[in-house]
Amino acid sequence: MTVRWQRALAMVVIAGLIVAMAGCVAKPGTPATSDRPVTGGVLTFVQGADPVTLDVHRTTEFMSYRVTSQIYENLIMLGTDGTPKPGLAESWQMSPDGLSCTLKLRQGVKFTDGTVFDAAAVQANVDRILKTTPALPARRLLADVKNLEVIDAHTIRFDLSKPLSLFPYYLSHPSVGMISPRALSELVDQLPTTTVGTGPFVLKEWVPKDRVILNRNEDYWGQPAWVDQVIFRPAPEAATRTVMLESGEADIVANVPPAMVSRLRANPAVEVLVAPYARVTFIALNNYRGITADPKVRQALNHAVDKQAILERILFGIGVVSDAPVASGVEGYSRVGTYQYNVARARQLLAEAGVAPGTKVTFFTPSGRYLMDYEIAQAVQGYLTEVGLDVSLETLEWAAFLSNVSKVPDESIFDLALLSFAPGTNDPDWHYSNMFHSASWAPKSNNRCFFADPRVDELLELARQKPSAAERAPLYEQVNKIVFDLAPWIFLHEEQQIYGLSLRVQGVEPAPTEMVYLKDAWLKVK
Repeated sequence: MTVRWQRALAMVVIAGLIVAMAGCVAKPGTPATSDRPVTGGVLTFVQGADPVTLDVHRTTEFMSYRVTSQIYENLIMLGTDGTPKPGLAESWQMSPDGLSCTLKLRQGVKFTDGTVFDAAAVQANVDRILKTTPALPARRLLADVKNLEVIDAHTIRFDLSKPLSLFPYYLSHPSVGMISPRALSELVDQLPTTTVGTGPFVLKEWVPKDRVILNRNEDYWGQPAWVDQVIFRPAPEAATRTVMLESGEADIVANVPPAMVSRLRANPAVEVLVAPYARVTFIALNNYRGITADPKVRQALNHAVDKQAILERILFGIGVVSDAPVASGVEGYSRVGTYQYNVARARQLLAEAGVAPGTKVTFFTPSGRYLMDYEIAQAVQGYLTEVGLDVSLETLEWAAFLSNVSKVPDESIFDLALLSFAPGTNDPDWHYSNMFHSASWAPKSNNRCFFADPRVDELLELARQKPSAAERAPLYEQVNKIVFDLAPWIFLHEEQQIYGLSLRVQGVEPAPTEMVYLKDAWLKVK
C-alpha cells in the first residue's frame, strides 16, 4: 500500500466515516447474540442500475457482477484484501517460467442442478469461453491459454502461449465463473436469465428494472449463507437510494452521495461504511475521430476542468484527484502529476489545434451507475462550455450507455463519455492492458477511447512477462508518463466506496474491486 493511499484513507478515518462491520463465525443454530451470526432473514441490496445479463461469461460490468458473484464461483477467488484466495481450486502453482499454472480442484462440490464439479466441468467452461463465436467477453481473460491439460479428475494445468505471472489473478475475475456443463449443453440460450452455479445463492427470479431475488443454496458445499434471501433492487437516483435506506426498504445501498453522509451518520438506525477502492473516474475522449483525436485538444480539455473543485464540491472531499492513469492502491502506480486548471491555457491549445469557438461535441453519461456521475458530468459540461465548446450532454440508461460506448471505432458517435474503471482482478495488467493496449479497443475490451501507442503496447507486453512487482514497476512508470502526456482521458479522481447499511446488517466487507460478497452477511435479530 502506497503512502499516498494510506494518507487518503487516514483522512477518511479522521473524518469519522469508517465503521467497522465484522461478525464472529459461528455454526448454524447458535443462539442469537450481539456478535454471532444467526440464520434467517431477507437482505435487500440497492444499487444504481439493473444487471445487464446474468450470463457470467458475457458480463462486463459490476452491476451484473454483484449479482452473478453470489451465484457463480471461480477457480480462484479474490479476497477482500485484493489478493487471490482458494475458490473451486484448493491450491495452484505457477511454473517458474510463467508459462503454466497447475491447479488442484476442490472435491465434493456440485452445481445446483446436481452436476459434479470436476476437471471435465472446467474443460467445458474453458471451451465455451475460448471457442464461442462471436467471442465472449470472458475470452480476453483467457486469451493466452494455449491448452488446458486434464491431468486427472481433480487436477488441471493451463498452458500459456507466453509468460503471464499474474495469471492466477485472471482466473479470479468475476466473468470466469464456473457454469454447470449440463446448463452449457442444454440451457445455453437461456443463460442470460437462467443460472446454474456452485455458489451460496441460487436465482429465484429476475424482473428486469425491478428486482433480482436470490435464495440461499441449501446444498452449498461450504458454510451456507446466513440469510435466507437476497434481493437486488435498482435505483438510479442517489437520493432515492438514501431514502430507501432511511425508511427500512433497503438494508444496504451502494454509492451513497457524499452530501448525504453526514445526514446518514446522524441517523441512529443506519451506519456509513467507506472502503478503499481501486477505481479511477475519468472522461473518455474519442481518440479515433472528431476534435478529440488530436492530443493537443485532449490536453486542452484536461486544463479546462477544475478537478479539485469537483472533488470538494460534489464529492465533499471523499476521494483523491488523479495524478496517474491508475489508482494509487493498484500495483504499477507512480505519480506523474496533474493537469492544472488553466482556462487561458485550454483556450490557447484549442486555438492552436484549430478548434473554433462554438464547436459541437457530444458527451454521454450514465446516471446512478457511478458515484455522483450525472452531477460530475454536468460540472464538466460547464467547464468545457467556458472554454468555448458547445457541449451536448446526453444521459442514458445504463445498458443503453454501455451499448453506445462499446461500438466499433467507425460506428462510435460520442466525443466524450463519463466512465470509471476498477480492475476486477485487482492486478495491474488487467487495468493497463484493458485501458491502454491497442488490442483492447471496444467492443473487444474496455479501451473505449480507442487509445493506441506502439511504445505503450510494447511496455505492457514486457511487463506482463515479468515475475515480480519490482521488475514491472519501471515499465509501468514509463506507461504512466506516456499516457499522461497523450491524455486519452480527462483524468478526474480516485473514488472511495461509500455504502449505507442498516444497523442490523453485519459481516459485510467490500473488496477494493467493488465486489460485495454476501455469503457471510447476517442480520441481527431485534
